[in-house]
Amino acid sequence: MPANSKAEQVQAWAELAEMPLDPGFRAAVRLMAEHHAAEQIRSGMMGQRRKHCRSRP
Repeated sequence: MPANSKAEQVQAWAELAEMPLDPGFRAAVRLMAEHHAAEQIRSGMMGQRRKHCRSRP
């Protein structure tokens, strides 16, 4: 954060830092991650990505 940050910037960063402490926020992020992972599995993306990553030197 810049040394000459405005009060609004500091407040926004403080709120952002506190978000992971909110159980509702954590549950929503977990649900989004689970849905994303499930969609990758359904679309076959995870298998392709793993195969691609393994082929790298």
